Order: sequence, then structure tokens, then C-alpha cells
Amino acid sequence: MQDQVSKLRETERATGRGAGILTRNFVFLCVSTAFFFGSFQMMIPTLPLYIERLSGSRSSVGLIVAVFMLTSIVSRPITARLVDKGYASPMMLSGAANFVVSSLGYLLATSVPALLFLRLFHGLGMSAFTTAGGWVLAEIAPPHRRGEASGYYGLAGNIAMASAPAIGVAVLEATNFSVLFAASATAGLMALVLSYFIKVEKKVRPPVTTSLLVVSRTSVPPALVLIAMTIPYGAATTFVPIFAHERGIGNIGLFFAANAIASLLCRPVSGRLADVWGRQAVILPGLIMVAAGVGSLALEPGLLGTIAAGAVMGIGAGFTLPGLLALLIDNAPPNERGSASATFYGGFDMGYALGAGVSGVLADAAGLTAPFIASALITLLGLGYFLTWARRSSAPPPQPLSVKNTGADT
Repeated sequence: MQDQVSKLRETERATGRGAGILTRNFVFLCVSTAFFFGSFQMMIPTLPLYIERLSGSRSSVGLIVAVFMLTSIVSRPITARLVDKGYASPMMLSGAANFVVSSLGYLLATSVPALLFLRLFHGLGMSAFTTAGGWVLAEIAPPHRRGEASGYYGLAGNIAMASAPAIGVAVLEATNFSVLFAASATAGLMALVLSYFIKVEKKVRPPVTTSLLVVSRTSVPPALVLIAMTIPYGAATTFVPIFAHERGIGNIGLFFAANAIASLLCRPVSGRLADVWGRQAVILPGLIMVAAGVGSLALEPGLLGTIAAGAVMGIGAGFTLPGLLALLIDNAPPNERGSASATFYGGFDMGYALGAGVSGVLADAAGLTAPFIASALITLLGLGYFLTWARRSSAPPPQPLSVKNTGADT
């Protein structure tokens, strides 16, 4: 089995050398991902206000936001198994279709129990689409340019985050929640249509060795670091809108736009640096910046300070995520990439859920600044864990890419 996996890796390196990134599949993957996350991001700054209007409780806001990720976490091992067995395309399509149905479902969910049920269902779509998308990226990215490809792939989510929250706020201010939910469903429909055109060649692989509910062990360290990085995002995206509303800070969509634009601008650079200088060179400073950005929100800044905090967090994420994703692909056996993708993005789900859920309790108990302080400290703990793991890992670190061997341009 190990010999077969090694041969697959060697074949990928040989065939990938000199290959370009901007293939037909890669373009459709990125654009469909942008629309998929656009559907999700439209409701990031608006859904907490909708929930608070129905429930009047910050704890309810955190809980309802968090349960979305709960089903995503629970279902990822099953999704991964199906992806590793060759069902990546059906998983992407079903994930996008789920977002269409769920977005329209909010039109009928007018109570807290109904919202809880719908959010549980909605989370299944996130699991299916992103697990399959990570598998597709691993299959089509040239091995020597994975950091760069991961950076460009991440741009899709950043473009959505740069535009969709502001679009969602504008739609809500101009119309009502019904039109907002319909707009979210339309973005999901675009993701569904574009995903249909992604066609990845099937390869002969060794049998999948993981059981249905076992995560990919090689992916656990990057996933744990990702949890530490996304906890601040769960806290910020859930409570910055409420924080701004209570303090009379307008145009809070600018926080999300600044976050995404900053991340978007540094992604191509950070991905390239991860290939040339190694993964740690981008992961370590990225985590520090995420902690600094979310921690600064505890100072209760005005609009400009809040925008600056979003930008700093965005730069941090723009450095950390390409490095972690490339590290994940480096270490994952080719026949377990679905499981590796599920484990990694499960870390995103868990971090976001913990950030939203626990922050709701902290906000009720100690005020709105408490979640920002706590999440900054957790990110620094994640930084310490990464340094410890990197020193103790018996696996050799990813080899930096020589500039003269970068292959053909895109």
C-alpha cells in the first residue's frame, strides 16, 4: 500500500512539473466557490440582526450561528468517504443545491426553533461543497505550485467576503429580509450551475484505508492550527455587527470588506512565498496578525479602528491559510485527500462554531469585548502549538521551491 502511494506521489510530481495553474477546471472551481461563499457571506452581517430581532438574546445568536457548523463537522467524515470513492462532483452539486434550498427556507423560518433546524440542514451544504472543492484543488494543482494555487483558490472566498457582506447589508437596507434571502439563493444557484462544468479525470488509486468516522491523522496538526485561527472569525463575524449597532457605528460592511480585500491582495504573494521560503514563513506571521487584529476590537474602536482591525485580520488569514492548505496537501496520501480535506475544513467549522457559540455566552456574562480578548489568546496558543509540532514532527519540512524551477507560467 505504502509503495503504491509513493508511486502516485512521484507520478504527480513528474507530470505536474511545468504545468500551469489556470486550467479550465481551476477557473470553474474558483468562480463557483466565489458564488458559493457569496451566498454564505451575504448573511454574515445580517443574520445575527435577524436572530436577535426574533430572540432578543445574544446567547441565541451565538447558538444559531454555531449549529450551522455543527452538522458540517459531523457530516464531513461521511462526505470525505464519498469523495475519496470518486463522488466529488455529486458532493459539490448537492452542496450548492443545499444552499439554494436553505436560503429560500429562511423565508419560512420565523421562530428560533425553526431557525435552529434550518441551520442544521444548511450546514450539510457547507460540508459537501468545501470537502469536494478541497479534493478537486489537490487533484488539479501542480505539486510544485500548490502554495500558489492554494493562494489563488483562497481568492475566491476573499472576493465573496469583500463584496457579499456589503451587498447583503445594502439589499437589507433597501428592501427587507425576504429579498436578501432570495439574493442568497441566487448566488447558490450560480455555484450549482458552474460546478456542473468541473470535470476531473479519474485515477486508479489504492483502496481507501480510513473508516467512515476516522479523520486523516496527517491533517490533524494543520486542522488544530486552523481552529485557533478561525475562532476569532467566529467571534468577530457574529458580534461585530451587534457591537457596531449598539455603538452607532455605521457602514459595518466596511469591516468585512477591509478584511477580505486585505486578504485578497496578499494571497497570491503569500502562496508564492510558501512555495519559495517554506510553509512556516507565512503561517507564523499570519497567526500573529490575526490575534492582533481581533484583540484590537476589545479596545472598542470607532469606525476607522474597526476597519483597520478587519484589515489586519485579513492579512493574517491571507498568509496563514495558503500555508496551512499547502502543508495539508503536502502530507496527505493521494488516496486519502477527501479525508484530509474533510479534516482540515472540519477545523474551520469547529473554530467558527466555537468562536460564535462560546462568544455568545461570554458576551452575555462579561460584555461584548470579552469574546475578542479570549479569541486573541486562543490564536496565540495555536501559534505555540504549531511551533511545538513543527519542531517535534518526524516528517521532513516541505522543501522550498527553487525560483529557477518554478515551471511554466500560467
